[in-house]
Amino acid sequence: MSVVLEKELPKNWIVTDLENISLSLESGSRPKGGVSGIGQGIPSIGGEHLDGDGGFNLQNTRFIPDAFYDKMTKGHVKLNDILIVKDGATTGKISFINQSFPFKKSAVNEHVFILRGIESIIFQQYLFRYLFSGTGQQIIKNRIAGSAQGGINTSFIKNFQIPVPPLNEQKRIVSKIEELFSLVDSAKQSLENVKVHLKQYKNSLLKRAFDYSTLTKFRDVCELMSGKAFKKKEYASHGVRLFQIANVSFGKVIWDSISYLPPNYLQKYPELELKEGDIVMALNRPILNGKIKVGIIGTVDVPSILYQRVGKFITSDIIKKYFFYYLQSPQFIKQLKSSLQGVDQPFINKPKLLDFLIPIPTIKEQKRIVAKIEESFSIIEKNEKLVDSLLLQYSQIKNSILKQAFEGKLVPQDPNDEPAQILLERIQQERKKNGK
Repeated sequence: MSVVLEKELPKNWIVTDLENISLSLESGSRPKGGVSGIGQGIPSIGGEHLDGDGGFNLQNTRFIPDAFYDKMTKGHVKLNDILIVKDGATTGKISFINQSFPFKKSAVNEHVFILRGIESIIFQQYLFRYLFSGTGQQIIKNRIAGSAQGGINTSFIKNFQIPVPPLNEQKRIVSKIEELFSLVDSAKQSLENVKVHLKQYKNSLLKRAFDYSTLTKFRDVCELMSGKAFKKKEYASHGVRLFQIANVSFGKVIWDSISYLPPNYLQKYPELELKEGDIVMALNRPILNGKIKVGIIGTVDVPSILYQRVGKFITSDIIKKYFFYYLQSPQFIKQLKSSLQGVDQPFINKPKLLDFLIPIPTIKEQKRIVAKIEESFSIIEKNEKLVDSLLLQYSQIKNSILKQAFEGKLVPQDPNDEPAQILLERIQQERKKNGK
């Protein structure tokens, strides 16, 4: 979003510096020695508590003593305050204190600014929306880049231009933004629900596909082998890839993290060489959020060597794809969940896994099931991609709404509104009178 020139704005708007419309910009503090070990008192809000959507994540709230809060001259949080992270990795992140903020009393720490505008000229929600917009965030980021400390200081409001409409129009703009954002959020939630339904349908499809009463133990149709615990000193800068737990994901193989062993290890450990079509599964932390870490080795994944705590299934008298899809079914995951050992790092051992049960229909039926699953999965995945692409557009839609808002194109102008310029001049005269 580009900065709007004053001549492009409606008649009664002005462009002025943030400094001209700011009442105060302050940060708080904490006791010497920090707040570790203080389990109650007044909530201390830091940069980590501001989320990326203008709200708050207060799960890990820290506290300062009541007495310390009472002695603070700055940093007390009030309704309608704008909070801005002033340093660190999240510098510029911004949130707004509205009626849903859960604490009656709280304070910011030394890493967060509280910004308050002059109520008679700037509506706090309007100011927040501008600073939260693409334009506002870009200006703040530019100030970060020019700061030797890697953050922003109180001077960041100088020469920070903001388009300011008449006060009543600001309120109408905010009301319209909230109305439109509510519609956007509702539509987005509907798409999120579609994603959930697609996942549920996929699980239902797998459950029905393997709904047989006659079952056989894994050990009757497959063997399981795991890799070797190679030592770090054996690793190489290049050579043959080492297939680790990090390389097996949910139904696929990934190479975001790659370690190598010397090329001659293929000859040294031929039994550990993975071949195209091999089915692999994580034996440590095999389940995450109800999904199983399992994959099939493809052409691009070879050559590679199996590492410890990754299992390779060697199947017989069963179609590999049938076995692969069964490993992702609710029936298999239910057995796996009930057999995991360990708390911090759940794992499954080989004897227990080979006692799991699997339905084994005829080869012809296995082929039919695989074909049906892959046909249905193809449709589901196309719809998932469509939903994901639509979800990506929602932030663009909101940015477009904000762009129109701050160009004076979102709501109609009212000729009866007092021009912003008159308000600003009145404030400047008052400041001169008071020597500020």
